[in-house]
Amino acid sequence: MPTNRIINSINLIGANYQLAHFDSSNALVLKTNGSSGSLKLETPGVFSKIAFLGSSAEGASTFNVILNFSDGTNTSAPFSVPDWFDGTGFAIKGIGRVTRTQVQTQGPDQFTGTSENPRLYDNQISLNAPFNTKILTSITFTKTSAGGSTAILAINGITAVNAPAAPVATTATNITFPSFAANWQASLGATAYILDVSTSPTFSTLLPNYNNRNVGNVLSFNVTGLVSSQTYYYRVRASNVSGISPSSNTINVPFPDCPLGDYSASTQGKVDSFLLLYPNCKQISGNLNISDNSSITNLNGLINIEKVTSQLNIVRNTALNNLDGLQNLISVGGNLWIQDNALVSKINNFNKLTSCGVLFIADNKELIEISGFNSLVQFPQTGIENNVKLNLINIINPINLINGLLNISNNNRLKSLVAFGNVPRINGSLVIANNDSLPNLNAFSQLTAVNELVIKINASLTNLDALTKLQTLNGSFQIVGNEKLASINGLRNIPSSQIKIPDFLFRTIHCYPFVICRIFVNIFKAPAHVQSQVMHQDVNPSKL
Repeated sequence: MPTNRIINSINLIGANYQLAHFDSSNALVLKTNGSSGSLKLETPGVFSKIAFLGSSAEGASTFNVILNFSDGTNTSAPFSVPDWFDGTGFAIKGIGRVTRTQVQTQGPDQFTGTSENPRLYDNQISLNAPFNTKILTSITFTKTSAGGSTAILAINGITAVNAPAAPVATTATNITFPSFAANWQASLGATAYILDVSTSPTFSTLLPNYNNRNVGNVLSFNVTGLVSSQTYYYRVRASNVSGISPSSNTINVPFPDCPLGDYSASTQGKVDSFLLLYPNCKQISGNLNISDNSSITNLNGLINIEKVTSQLNIVRNTALNNLDGLQNLISVGGNLWIQDNALVSKINNFNKLTSCGVLFIADNKELIEISGFNSLVQFPQTGIENNVKLNLINIINPINLINGLLNISNNNRLKSLVAFGNVPRINGSLVIANNDSLPNLNAFSQLTAVNELVIKINASLTNLDALTKLQTLNGSFQIVGNEKLASINGLRNIPSSQIKIPDFLFRTIHCYPFVICRIFVNIFKAPAHVQSQVMHQDVNPSKL
């Protein structure tokens, strides 16, 4: 066989067959009566004739073929394949053969053949109107004889004699989604042109409105109504009364995978259509705004988004139930703002998130749980505020740093601050304030360093025992208005030299019960005049 796998027929002039690779499946073999199989054209096209390269062993074989076209129609025809020895109408002869096992007198892996045999044959079918103007996509073969074992090795499409030459397609213009202008050069003798548009470079599928479309005798045509922003391909054929030319070269028309700049998902329809319009989009190059809306119930259309280069705002959505659809988000270049979403009950979708600016979760009236964030090993400045039904914060994967303020405030039902990544360091303030149901700070049992510590008006907080590993305080602290707080011994490992406590804090402090005053003074060694003032103040519990 030719090493380049091309056989130019000596029987049917113009039939040039490209064989499949020799080291893989490369033939359709049918042995028994009624057996069938299909071959799909690598590049579908319009032809006036179809030629098959094949051969039959142990006698001739007969077949029925069904030719399938891109518009869903088909036509059928019979044909026969001669035995591969001594038949007429051959495309090539004297190709030789090798058997894999002993066959009669021929041993395994032994090459045999003469200059005459074996042979491969052309088998030709003519296509009549209207099928000679349609795009052939595949062919189904069904064996109709008991004798012979047949291999179909290649298919060749032949265009009509005296049809125009293939036109030359040129670069598309006016490329603005959802349309572009397809262009081509004139073909001598053409009276009309036929346009194909596909999302496949092989045109294995075609857009419904541009499937073998006759656009008239023009050299440019506006392609409109595209449904998704991706790369499209077009090709053109020229036609006249004699027939249709081969297809032109292919032109690709790239549309951006993603919308440019900010994107506002202002309706449920815009959320849902995002996946259809931008099926390959993974990045929003700007802000992603999901805000001020009463119709959005889910974010599933954003499932492919991995990166937002600026801010992600999920704000003031009255019907949004959850944040499903954002689970593949990896990074947010700006702030991640989740605020005033009336029905969101859980925030547990950000397990792939590795970075963001400020994280702000506030005023979500039905929010009961914050968890996940499994890949966010360094938290940014974070605020969890005014979520009136928030009961549980449980971030169990390790965090090595909170890079800024952590403010957990005004979450009246917060009972379970179970885990915050065993964070060892906060490069900013830790503010725990106005959380009426919070009994302890166990989530910060591994905290060793913080810039400023503010623990105030937590009505159920009884002790600070979880903070015994805290040894570095690079600023001041406030422990104020925690009605049930009976002990601050958890702060005993902070060197007093690191604590910046202005005199006014001592002068205005109210301690209840009295033991807190004594511990406060003893641990942090207030100046003598302040010690005296604190230790002898008239404590009035009713003022607390």
